[in-house]
Amino acid sequence: MTGDKLAVLMNMFPYLHSSLSALKNETDENKIEILKSKIENAPTLSVTMENRSYYLHSKYDPNKEAEVLIDRYRDELDKYDHVLFYGVGLGYHVETLVKRYPNMNYSLFEPAPNVFKHFLESNRLDTLDLSRLKNVYIDTEQDDAKDFLINITGNMQERIMLIALPSYERIFEQKYKKFTEDFKAAVTAKYESNYIDNKFSARWTLNSLLNLPVTLTSPNILSGFESVFKDKPLIIVSAGPSLEEEYENLRAIKEQKTAFIFAVGSANKALIANGIIPDAVCTYDPQDINYSVFTKMLENDVINVPMIYGTSVGFETLKHYPGPKLHMITSQDTVTPYYMGDSAQYLKQINDAPTIAAVTLQLACELECNPVLLVGQNLALKGEQRYSSEIENEKEKNEENHENFVMVKDVHGNLIKSTKGFINMKTYLEQYISSYRNIEVINTTNGGAAIDGTIYQSLSAIMQERLMKEVVPEDWHKKQLVTEDKMDKNLYRLGKMEDSIVQYLKLQERVIKNFSEIEELAEKKQVRKLDKAINQLNSNMQKLTNNDFYNVYILPINRTQYQALIIRATEIRKTGDIYQKAKLVINAFLPYVMQCKQIINQIIGSIYNVHLLLETSAKQQDYKFYASDCGVFHFQGDWKKENYAPSTTIDYPVKQMVSKGNSLIEFKFTGTTFKVFGSKGKLGSKNIEITIDGNIKKFSSSISNNDNLYVKKINEMLFQESNLENKEHHVAIKVIEGNHFYFTGVEIERTGRLFHINEVTDINTIKIGERIRCHYAAKYNKVGLFEGLGEETGLFLPPEASAYPDGDFYFIMVDEIDGKKKLIADRNVQHSISWSELVNSLSDNNLLTTSFNGSVRLVTGGTYEKDINSEWVKYIGNCDKSSEHNWNIIDGLVTVCSKSLSSHDSEYITRGRFKRNNKWVGENGNAFDLANIEKYQNFNYPTNGFRPLINR
Repeated sequence: MTGDKLAVLMNMFPYLHSSLSALKNETDENKIEILKSKIENAPTLSVTMENRSYYLHSKYDPNKEAEVLIDRYRDELDKYDHVLFYGVGLGYHVETLVKRYPNMNYSLFEPAPNVFKHFLESNRLDTLDLSRLKNVYIDTEQDDAKDFLINITGNMQERIMLIALPSYERIFEQKYKKFTEDFKAAVTAKYESNYIDNKFSARWTLNSLLNLPVTLTSPNILSGFESVFKDKPLIIVSAGPSLEEEYENLRAIKEQKTAFIFAVGSANKALIANGIIPDAVCTYDPQDINYSVFTKMLENDVINVPMIYGTSVGFETLKHYPGPKLHMITSQDTVTPYYMGDSAQYLKQINDAPTIAAVTLQLACELECNPVLLVGQNLALKGEQRYSSEIENEKEKNEENHENFVMVKDVHGNLIKSTKGFINMKTYLEQYISSYRNIEVINTTNGGAAIDGTIYQSLSAIMQERLMKEVVPEDWHKKQLVTEDKMDKNLYRLGKMEDSIVQYLKLQERVIKNFSEIEELAEKKQVRKLDKAINQLNSNMQKLTNNDFYNVYILPINRTQYQALIIRATEIRKTGDIYQKAKLVINAFLPYVMQCKQIINQIIGSIYNVHLLLETSAKQQDYKFYASDCGVFHFQGDWKKENYAPSTTIDYPVKQMVSKGNSLIEFKFTGTTFKVFGSKGKLGSKNIEITIDGNIKKFSSSISNNDNLYVKKINEMLFQESNLENKEHHVAIKVIEGNHFYFTGVEIERTGRLFHINEVTDINTIKIGERIRCHYAAKYNKVGLFEGLGEETGLFLPPEASAYPDGDFYFIMVDEIDGKKKLIADRNVQHSISWSELVNSLSDNNLLTTSFNGSVRLVTGGTYEKDINSEWVKYIGNCDKSSEHNWNIIDGLVTVCSKSLSSHDSEYITRGRFKRNNKWVGENGNAFDLANIEKYQNFNYPTNGFRPLINR
């Protein structure tokens, strides 16, 4: 086998060396001969199988046969960009296609290795254009055709057509049948992958961004924990029905610390219900409801268990769980590696998978745990049961109808019912098991589906034979800490990304201008200039797609559209007509660029908000930041809260207080310096007056109308004052003219404190209309303790409330009756708390520290919407925008109220703003709804909030 093209082929596909070398030492069972056909210089091939000879090509005219074959697909080929040939033979059909379709790429699959050897020896390779050959595969026993198909369909952004040499369909019937099944499965997997990409692409990227403040301050489980896990046994506990058989064994293992126990999915609920606390819980699901998997842990106050999370997990999960956290960077996360900088290239990543068990198996193998034991990994039904009985209402009973059941072998060789979803999970587990051949994986799931690459052994037998010594250190998760040096390096990337955003916007404007030029030149039929304009567009598009901001944020969110664009680009390259090419370029690329522009508008606020949080966190040793809606600022005039959240489906508020002219902000503070943060913009006010202890200064939040590429940041410093006397200062910020002021917050030195202008620090001196600061901390679905009256104990609680509150808020004095002061919280201090818990706990007078000397109860909500005798309407609902008080009425979050002060009411009331018949109702928070106590008393909805009232 000689020739230049053969050398090129071997350089293109080095693995062919080993495949062909293996053939030298093998005896071919099938006799293969090159025979003459009726046409000169067009030999055919004969293969003998089971004493019968078959021709792979026509014995009369192989070239004519190839022409007829390609003609058969003539109407279909224009719809594809790539042909996968099953069966090479001597390549007549491949040569015909390559000549007819000069822009078509192709790949070769040869199920009979020695046939390919004869193909090369016959010098037929010289007839082919190797520049368009993308893959070659010879079906030897040492390779897996399924992996080849998954690779070719998954990694190519081209539409692939399968063409089989007809003789191969007959001669290798069973092989071909298996190949087509695997090909269809690979294509289906690609479509499913595209569906998942389309469904979750925005979520993956946004979660990774919104999780950054936690990720950059938490340990990486795959960095620095080698000594903790290496060669230690680890048990992955899933929630299959066979889990119920192992509680006693798992309890003993936990007590004796003879193996790590990692709970995945809903298994934590079953373990906790049986008094078994796992060594870690693992999670990665990007969906917003993922946090609900851990509600039982919160309800049982199990919050000391480390949560190992994939960095693209639903951000709500981290927000709801207050316990220790460790992260693992997932393959869908483009954000975290960027902000970690150069160190990210040395960090391991975990591939995304359809099941958390497969993700955790990868983790265990990367940690070099050995052996890894699978418990409760049924991947099939046990009778009619899919999950352990403790998982109440965890899954729909009829997730799949009976037509979707498939029969598989269990660990004992019996046939059992499974589902397509379980089989998909099983396939991923088997894939990772085969990738980590140095790790022993044992399936202990009695009656579960057999998993290739594992052996079955009962957990009790393993305990007796191998789990005999203590291996789990106390507080193992505290072995690695994040250093300040790492945080400083991360902060450098914030500025780099913000510079990249500005550069991207400039490039985007150039590209959009290029489209206009191309359209105009095409209309004028100016060929040379048009060709130059298309080349210029191509150059600018390359710069655009090399931009950091594009690659970290826009491309991952727009990935499915990008894949479609690549296919369209292939069509454009095939087009010879310059005017047709111009039209195709505009139709394909302009919508994509405009979609990218829309994505920027959706995510930009979140990016700058996270940057602000990271900067604030890094400076917290020296400075404090007070957000515009924390409650400490007194607003007068026309103000509204704007939310730049990425979408209505992402409950991540990115907030600013925005005003028009003749508006005022006032606050007091102690210290020597302060900074005002907000946004600049074309609509920003040029004339903002700031008065500090009577001294007037001015600043602007406006930019030039000529600055079309300006990005509105929410974290720009607009004003700074320093070297003040260290005492209490009064500050008033007044917007003089009619334009906007976008206000984000104020930063002061750590030793100082901000005060509302009506704030007091002594409860004994408080008057109606004044407010006093208070601290509140509570566990999940439990009423907590009120303390620190008049003090700054911690950060302010978010106006949107929290399921696990630990922060400050204000009590506002609203009335004094018979010498008793009545104070109401300026916000819901807690959500996800039930009526029964509120009523039962509020009867306990131990909720207040001694300085309160009063009682806590719910606000009365009245018997109808405009009930003026109710405290809600009297003190809160009657307040309009001109009121001195901001009661933090949040859309969708209602306040749970008692109907009256009677203990015999059969209903409770919710007040606020909520949707009814797809319309928001409740001006000033006066929406009114009734709930039957007997029916709903134990429901702890995240939309129901607790707003305390104290009588003193």
